[in-house]
Amino acid sequence: MAPAHAAGTCKHLSGKFRGWCLLSDHCAEVCKTEGKGYTGGLCLGALGIILRCYCLMPCTAAVPAG
Repeated sequence: MAPAHAAGTCKHLSGKFRGWCLLSDHCAEVCKTEGKGYTGGLCLGALGIILRCYCLMPCTAAVPAG
């Protein structure tokens, strides 16, 4: 039996966004211009100190069928 797939959202650090990410709307617009199928973006950081732009796209992960 083939493995089933669970859908989710993958996050990737933006390759084009520069500086601290303060507005997720701006991050999302930059991500959409990267040409990799990103559907949006979010500003995320460690302990809220350094915020970086992460691009979002639908992804699938193989999970064992059973």
